[in-house]
Amino acid sequence: PDAFYSGNDSVKAVLTEAQLSSLVKELHKLYIGSAENFEVCFVEDSHFDSETVLGHYESLMEYICLKKSVFTEISAYELSLLYHEFAHHYQFVAMVGVGGEKYDTLLIKPSLEEVESWKAPYDSEDYEVYINHPMEVSARAFAYAWTGYNQG
Repeated sequence: PDAFYSGNDSVKAVLTEAQLSSLVKELHKLYIGSAENFEVCFVEDSHFDSETVLGHYESLMEYICLKKSVFTEISAYELSLLYHEFAHHYQFVAMVGVGGEKYDTLLIKPSLEEVESWKAPYDSEDYEVYINHPMEVSARAFAYAWTGYNQG
């Protein structure tokens, strides 16, 4: 809905897990190609080590995991989290390849300079370093471009 593109966090929609998966698979088809092997997993909260972690991309895998309890009603915020995690999959495809997907097979390619910046050392223990890492900055920008929600 158009409300998502305003970045308005108070507008909520109810989407099924299948509908949310379909959204991300369409992004996969647009940016990477076939989404036949790509999955979106909605898992119980206990799967995550931290209450603040709402989703993650499994490096070098064909899936992202999202906290089931967070994705019951969707605002631009939740949608941006979904797109942010997809962006990490896209980044790994561009950097090192995932399965049969690699930079050369991407339908929409980032610049080689951007791909190289994503390879910088990544310290997820230091929040300031983590939040300012080029991979995180790029993933937030990607999510913002699609949802209008500024993750900060």
